[in-house]
Amino acid sequence: LSLWDYTGSGTKNIIRWSTNFAAETRMDPESTLAVAIRYTKGPYFAKTEIVINGGHSLNQNEADLRTTLTHELGHTMGLDHSDVGQAVMAPTLQAWFTGLHQDDVHGIQAAYSEMDHRQVTGYVSPLAYETEQESQPLSCGTVGPVTATSGVSFNGLLSLAGGLLISFVRKILGWFKSRK
Repeated sequence: LSLWDYTGSGTKNIIRWSTNFAAETRMDPESTLAVAIRYTKGPYFAKTEIVINGGHSLNQNEADLRTTLTHELGHTMGLDHSDVGQAVMAPTLQAWFTGLHQDDVHGIQAAYSEMDHRQVTGYVSPLAYETEQESQPLSCGTVGPVTATSGVSFNGLLSLAGGLLISFVRKILGWFKSRK
């Protein structure tokens, strides 16, 4: 089930549920909620795929799904795991996530400030190598115990994924504007 599918200029980015998570991602479905797989071509992201573990409680818990998607979208923007436990980019997600930690904001600022004099969209680094193969998926840990079970509709998931991406983009654009 594809939740978000953007195809433009030959680039296809997808957020989807997987009912065969272990076979598709080579990750442990008992301890991994989702993976972000980034494909590169030269120094650019060519494609990003977020695969959500369909066998986990994420399909019943909107709060955990929001946290997980925010975390995975961070990976698609170039962020790795943080060693700050309260950050959304920490390897083990917290169910009580209410917003980005300052460490998350600093990570985005650091990643994108390097591109002041470069093309911003999709740039990885000047040392990136060209490949049509997927990069190593980033395995993400489990969230805290499920505390609520609100049903999540397909349209709600589309809205949620789009909204999270828009909020990340707005935060970055706001930061760039404040620097001028």
